[in-house]
Amino acid sequence: MAGKKRNTNPQTRETPGNTKDLSCENSGTSLFWKAAFHVLTRPVNLVLYWLSWRHLCSLCRYGRLYRNVPVLAVCLVWWLGAIGYGLWLWGRYKKGRRSAVFRKLLPWEKGLVLAAGEGAEGAAVRADSAKETVPGGAAETEMRETKPIPEGSVKWYVKRRHFCQLFLKEKEVLLLDLRGLTGEERDFLDVKLSAVSFLGKGIWRAAAGIFLAAVTLYGGRLVAESAVPYQGKLAWYLDDLKDKRTCTLKHDNIYEWGIEGILEDVREKVNLPEALCLATSFNLHFAPDGEIITLDTMLYGFDEKGDFVDSYLISYNRAHSGKITVYLHGASSASYDESRALAPLVEGVSVMPLRETVEEWKGEECFGILYYGSRIWYSSEGIRLLDQDGGWQLPPYDQYSFSGYSISVFCPENNDLVPARYIYPWTLRMIP
Repeated sequence: MAGKKRNTNPQTRETPGNTKDLSCENSGTSLFWKAAFHVLTRPVNLVLYWLSWRHLCSLCRYGRLYRNVPVLAVCLVWWLGAIGYGLWLWGRYKKGRRSAVFRKLLPWEKGLVLAAGEGAEGAAVRADSAKETVPGGAAETEMRETKPIPEGSVKWYVKRRHFCQLFLKEKEVLLLDLRGLTGEERDFLDVKLSAVSFLGKGIWRAAAGIFLAAVTLYGGRLVAESAVPYQGKLAWYLDDLKDKRTCTLKHDNIYEWGIEGILEDVREKVNLPEALCLATSFNLHFAPDGEIITLDTMLYGFDEKGDFVDSYLISYNRAHSGKITVYLHGASSASYDESRALAPLVEGVSVMPLRETVEEWKGEECFGILYYGSRIWYSSEGIRLLDQDGGWQLPPYDQYSFSGYSISVFCPENNDLVPARYIYPWTLRMIP
């Protein structure tokens, strides 16, 4: 079949600028990811990427805040700056994106010569243009507009089978359609692109991509392993997020607010049921002015039907923090034990003459309240019978065995002082 003979002379042939189906390569989204990857693959950023993962893994595995947090903070500031630079670079590339083709092959030129194309908004490219004439028989052909690309102006490029995208130092992006080029023109283009810095070539981006993937996968595995229970600090931190609650101790004076004030503060962050009993003991220390110093107890909670709800490990230390720490889910099940109910302690402390009791031990700097629930005493030493109105009395001289809810007020730093053991309510059952 006869057809029009194609002119393959590189000195006179013009390549049509058909880049419509390649326009996606110059789209804003495509340029965003290319600019982001370009910034990320700079050597200093690769080193900092590895350093960031190294200290992040160390932080998740071992903690060591004093060593890891400062480095990670510096890396964070750097990455914020890199993100800002990447966004600025992306904006410049979007404004400077162009379509371009070989106007003609000019082997005597030091750089590439491209035909003027249209920009992102359809405006013709005319900056830095030069006019050339191409001999054509007796008369010269019409003047054509060209755009020379000097050697060294291409900072980096992306070359695929059908296109080549040139990113210039002037923050312009030229998209070349390679489908209509001859082998000689492709070779000429390759020779010119070989002068581009190694950091701007595809082999560098491929190696950098492999490095980034390896660091990410290995670092991600170490972080995931540190999240396994008992394998790292991250696991404990995640457990705390699930099981730990903290609240400020606002009612911090035992004289004024009693035990109910503490429970009121805890209920701001934890849904404590009304029915509570001891799992261990209730141990509270306070200063002579009534300010609470420490608190340690573990409680079981039950609903109205008597079913177990949760456990609550409560601790407080004024020297360390002004917050109460509550750990949940310490036990999966428990049975309600009336003899270890917390309610008698709350009621007893609210009516007992606590301030007057500790004033009997002048010169002491710390006092305590200890409660185990109902106890049996085989001695009347320190026993005080407390009624619901706050009045108390000593036990009868001829009785020596008692049982009941016992609230001991004592001096933790002086074992020679006999504790005041308040039994509440005062109606007792005699122990035969």
